[in-house]
Amino acid sequence: GGKAPVIPPGDTVNWTYRVTNIGGVELEDIDVTDNMGLTVNCPHDTLAPDESRDSTASATGKDRTIDPFTGVIGNCAGLPASRMYENIGAVTAVTAGGTPVEADDKSHYCNPRKDLIFRSGFE
Repeated sequence: GGKAPVIPPGDTVNWTYRVTNIGGVELEDIDVTDNMGLTVNCPHDTLAPDESRDSTASATGKDRTIDPFTGVIGNCAGLPASRMYENIGAVTAVTAGGTPVEADDKSHYCNPRKDLIFRSGFE
């Protein structure tokens, strides 16, 4: 996996959910959601074959140091076994013929614990 961006607690986090129609028929009734309850702005509800469109959401960055036992384990700012925020964007739609389709993708960000940064120089 790639590196998660470091977002200071309290800063605004902006997400872009890119939906691409990889099938050969138009998609209708497109609905983009986020499992963490973010309000996703999705200005489109149809997609032609091979077309992509973006939906967006934003929220205030959470502090992983307050509740270090939530989130997923990752490598934050070079610190292994760091806790990272994870959310999952999902899309549902139907083909013009009425067949339902769906997909999802994970997103991460982190903010390393200051005590781990300090200790990491002595271990």
